[in-house]
Amino acid sequence: MSAKIGGSIMALLGLVCLFYSLSYVGQEVLLAATGHSTTGAVMEKLTSTDEDNHVSYYLSYSYEDDNGHEYTSKSDVSQAMYDGSVEGAPIPVVYSSTYPSTSRIRAAGAGLLPGGMFAIMGGVTLWFGLRMLLRQIYWDNKLARLMTNGEQRTGRLVAVEEDKTGETEDYIPLVLIYAFTDKTGQERTGKTFHVKPRDHDFWKGRIGCPLDVRVNPADAADHIALVEESKLLG
Repeated sequence: MSAKIGGSIMALLGLVCLFYSLSYVGQEVLLAATGHSTTGAVMEKLTSTDEDNHVSYYLSYSYEDDNGHEYTSKSDVSQAMYDGSVEGAPIPVVYSSTYPSTSRIRAAGAGLLPGGMFAIMGGVTLWFGLRMLLRQIYWDNKLARLMTNGEQRTGRLVAVEEDKTGETEDYIPLVLIYAFTDKTGQERTGKTFHVKPRDHDFWKGRIGCPLDVRVNPADAADHIALVEESKLLG
């Protein structure tokens, strides 16, 4: 999977998590500030199971506000509350006096901590996804620009290093450290973006081999080594 696709998926997942968690936290804040207690009635017991076979428990319920208007809703509950509830039984409800259709079957504010933690997780996932995506876009644009307008120089592979900033649970990407001499005779060094996982062993055994380097004619500090093209240089 390319970094663009991986970054896009991660950013999207983070955005979704952040949106839903912030909505959840916002609802809890509203109930904490404007909550009004009443007694509702259980309408139905519901469950859902995720791909890891984790079961979540819900109760749908009805209640009336102080003006006698009836509302129905669904709330996540603990397994103990789920097991101890029967359809038609009374149940404590907290609803917003400002927006009576907003309610929970638990004390207002009880979900702030888990909702807040979920929001943090979503924000972190979004940040890493955007970082991965933007880094790939930067390198792709730089490669395209210097392939079109750059001067060709021959460099050499100096080292192969792990990029700890891109480390995941079971993968550490590698970058190539290279050196070349610009047209003024000054030696310069640089590093590539992540090499393909299948090429890790190949490049580890190629220290000192030539690399195709492209240099901005107007700024010798702006350069890039062409990883795929350099495989053919021997």
